Amino acid sequence: MTVERTDHRQALDLIRILAAFGIVWAHMGAPWPQEGYTAISVFLIMTAHLSVESLQRSRGRFSWLGRASRIIIPWVLWSLFFKALIVLTADDKRAALGVTDPWSLLVGPSIHLWFLPFLMLGALLVVLANRTIHTRREVIALSVLAIPLSVEVLMLHRYGNLPEPIMQWAFALPPFLYGMLAAYARGHGVMWAPLGFITIVAMISYAITGESWGPQFIVGALIFEWARQSDLRNPALPVLGKLAFGIYLIHPFFLLVWYFLMPAGSNTVIASVFVFVASGTTIALLRQAPLLGRLL
Repeated sequence: MTVERTDHRQALDLIRILAAFGIVWAHMGAPWPQEGYTAISVFLIMTAHLSVESLQRSRGRFSWLGRASRIIIPWVLWSLFFKALIVLTADDKRAALGVTDPWSLLVGPSIHLWFLPFLMLGALLVVLANRTIHTRREVIALSVLAIPLSVEVLMLHRYGNLPEPIMQWAFALPPFLYGMLAAYARGHGVMWAPLGFITIVAMISYAITGESWGPQFIVGALIFEWARQSDLRNPALPVLGKLAFGIYLIHPFFLLVWYFLMPAGSNTVIASVFVFVASGTTIALLRQAPLLGRLL
């Protein structure tokens, strides 16, 4: 089965930039910070779904090494940037240069960078899925098998005392699997299968843990499905959508700027808007540089 190229859905750009704001909002500790789980779910679902579509349109030109090479360079450069920032702001600069946690080698000096190596692992899953899923029966079977797998990794996320970034990767797997399975299910007319998978996983995880992130997987899936079907159009949306990932990558720097400039206990809503706007403006300027534009 081949996915045909369709018109760019500008609603995807809308939810992409809103998800970036949601993550900034959560990291600033603004009211209802748990909405950050919805935001990261949207990012994960969209990434998986669009990766499958890209692979199926590529006619063999999509390779894991090629996709990973596009991620590893930004990962290394952003890791160097945040490591330099940590060293410059540390009282003991020599100690800050060292590596105290070997697990940090998987993610870099700033925990939000867990997303980049996860994308490399996710690209491998996409390639494997493309070799496995060929019929509607296989979509349904894998959606069923994904239920116990996802429940297990979410229990490990909650109770397993996993190190970072393994804990974040465990959280990220179910929405990523949903996005991947939904891309195949749509072509085979069995969207109920991945929707059933993510709904059952969300209900089980919420029943066991009482944490809100399970149900927010469902919210993220519904937001993505709305955007996937919407014909919303505005010339500003593609421009804003291109800033979203860069905002995610750079926003911890502007968190530090805010905390340096403002006293403790400052309004977190205003802080979120400041960090978001400052991050977006900076990324828009950096994207004008020919080489940097490809890394953001």
